[in-house]
Amino acid sequence: MTKAKKFSISALVVVVPVVLLAYSSGPDPKYTGAPGENTCTQCHGGTALNGGGGKVSASFSTGTNYTPGQVTHVTLTVSDPKNTHAGFQMAAKTASGANAGDFTAGSGQQVLCPSGSGKSGASCPGNGVEYIEHDRPSSSMTWTFDWTAPSTDVGTVTFYFAGNAVNLNGQDTGDHVYTSSATLTAAAGGGGDQKPTVAQNGVVSAAAFGGFATFGSGSWLEIYGTFPGLNSQTWAGSDFSRNNAPTSLAGVSVKVNNKLAYIDFISAGQINVQAPDDDSTGPVQLVVTTPGGSSDAFVITKVTASPGVLAPASFIIGGKQYVVAQHADGTYVGPPAGVPGVTMSPARPGETVVIYGIGWGAPTNAGTIVQGTANLANEPTFAFNQTAATLVYGGPSPGFVGLYQFNVTVPNVADSNVVPLKITVPGSTVAQTSLFTAVHN
Repeated sequence: MTKAKKFSISALVVVVPVVLLAYSSGPDPKYTGAPGENTCTQCHGGTALNGGGGKVSASFSTGTNYTPGQVTHVTLTVSDPKNTHAGFQMAAKTASGANAGDFTAGSGQQVLCPSGSGKSGASCPGNGVEYIEHDRPSSSMTWTFDWTAPSTDVGTVTFYFAGNAVNLNGQDTGDHVYTSSATLTAAAGGGGDQKPTVAQNGVVSAAAFGGFATFGSGSWLEIYGTFPGLNSQTWAGSDFSRNNAPTSLAGVSVKVNNKLAYIDFISAGQINVQAPDDDSTGPVQLVVTTPGGSSDAFVITKVTASPGVLAPASFIIGGKQYVVAQHADGTYVGPPAGVPGVTMSPARPGETVVIYGIGWGAPTNAGTIVQGTANLANEPTFAFNQTAATLVYGGPSPGFVGLYQFNVTVPNVADSNVVPLKITVPGSTVAQTSLFTAVHN
């Protein structure tokens, strides 16, 4: 058993790196344009700061106020009349320039400390200023994340932020850099209810695998809401008991149909869990418990299986959703240069590629690191452009928790960078009905 291979939804959601020119994973700290800091014009030239005809803006769920110790949902947007991708960086500071509060990174984001290292605990060493930024470029040019206010009234808090709209021409020219700021003041009263709240429609299976509103035993669930006082944390090897995943992380637990789920990730705005094994189907209750209390029950529908395959938004190429498939050497199947910064090439007829999934039902062994192979009770069929493929193996992925793999031999089909992929499951449905791949002889 290799604990380093434990499957994490948080890791697979960002399985594919992409490039934003010199700073594919975000700039170094101190590029927000705050007093005494740089801006990204040092690396992206061609236009004066704030001179590209667009802007960077931020909105806050609490308006112009913050409540000490409570979570504010932040939405940051870069708009630009020309460029199609963007990155950002933001910091929150008191009037004296000290760090204020705690950022929780969402998908495609990271939080850095002043040294440039990633934040690994509740705060940066010495309560240094935190910098939240992209870790891959966004074609939507919009990011959402959470900021937990300081536990006491620290006066006004100013958010400094920069956005960089880029054209991906590989020359660092024609890019547009924007900066702005926003100030929040402490609301009267402070404190507030620490009880966790699950958002309306806030529970789905893992988004990168389809984001379904139903789930089965062993499915991975993303729970969205407000979870006061939680800092971002992903399970570690020390949280496991031999081959068994944790059912509690930093005092947080989740029950699904009154059975403990297995917790992979917690934060102030999102919790990821693997559903426990359970023969029940139909409406069941999900309850989140944190050190601040327990949430009201959230009702979600449980089914025998709710299968999905890995097909994240970063694999949308030319407006079509490509499945994540890997060659034997670990590179990805797809049109050459289909995803910036990712090594991709078409599959060849007769080649066996690997596709990944979650929620495929028995055998599940929920919460356990898989030690060997076992075929699915209901094996799917794969068809490339309506030509049946051979499934060499379909079942739990050894060395991981809650991950399935499908070793599929590509059939002899005509060369194309846009090959429809159809997956059929006996007695169930794969909601991802419009998937594509690439095949060349």
